[in-house]
Amino acid sequence: MHRLLSILFVLLFLPTSALGEGSSVKFIYSDLAFYIPAEASIIGTKGGDENFTFFRYSTNKGKDFLAFSDMSKDNSSHYGCDPQTFFGLLAGEPHPNDCNKSEVESFRQHFVGNSDKGRWNSAEFTVYYFVSAGQSFLFVFKDDKTIKIDSDFLDKNELRDIVKHYLD
Repeated sequence: MHRLLSILFVLLFLPTSALGEGSSVKFIYSDLAFYIPAEASIIGTKGGDENFTFFRYSTNKGKDFLAFSDMSKDNSSHYGCDPQTFFGLLAGEPHPNDCNKSEVESFRQHFVGNSDKGRWNSAEFTVYYFVSAGQSFLFVFKDDKTIKIDSDFLDKNELRDIVKHYLD
């Protein structure tokens, strides 16, 4: 927690002009490194079970955000299968029918829709992406960790840049 607060402090007080347009900042979240855009105007976090951190990149309230949620211990959803299998199924991968069908249909309708969807992976990481114009999601899986990253303004390539150092 102290490490996260230190990083957030640096991000808040580091002049963006020193970083340059289009540069990124290394952000450690749930013991994983991500490279995020450097021009955040507001940063917020809530620890505990929710373990939620967000970055806002404009002055428009509720717009131009990037958010991270550690879903590793989230028991609120009833997937009927492990989360990696569930999100893989939503991304179009063939999986056995042991996932909760009503939960799959609900996620397809409300979160996936007509998104560009697929998988990026390496030997240690699997990332499922769901990219659309108004809302995009990444689900990052490594060992027992499940990290959700969502944004309303980053495109597919910019989202991939956040995790690309982990990919083959």
